Amino acid sequence: MQILKTGLIVILSAYLVGCAHRQKTPDMPLSEVRPTPVCEGEKQCSEMWGRALDAVSTVTRMKVASANDTFIQTYPTRQIGYLNGQVYKQSLGGGKYAIQGKFDCGRYDWCDNLLNSAQNLFNTSVQGFDPVK
Repeated sequence: MQILKTGLIVILSAYLVGCAHRQKTPDMPLSEVRPTPVCEGEKQCSEMWGRALDAVSTVTRMKVASANDTFIQTYPTRQIGYLNGQVYKQSLGGGKYAIQGKFDCGRYDWCDNLLNSAQNLFNTSVQGFDPVK
């Protein structure tokens, strides 16, 4: 019986170590992710920041916990199937701003291979199909 227990522990340990070291393949190459949206001028930046507020909720499937004119934060995820999201509005000088979304799985690693796709969806949504000029 002791040999069976020891064997089971060894097999379980080997399985867990294998899972921890398994590299996940991204769902889309980083080179295909749309670039970080950049806005210029008050009208365009206001429109794109509004899209960012909607997009971060859509991408993460979480409600926005806090938002101001330079930062948006979703509620933290507490279960598999949801992402955490933060959005930063960074000055590039000359009246231009980058709207950068950041996404993660919290304490889970189930979505590590989906982060490029999440980033692409966010960037596409914020840029819009007909950007405000």
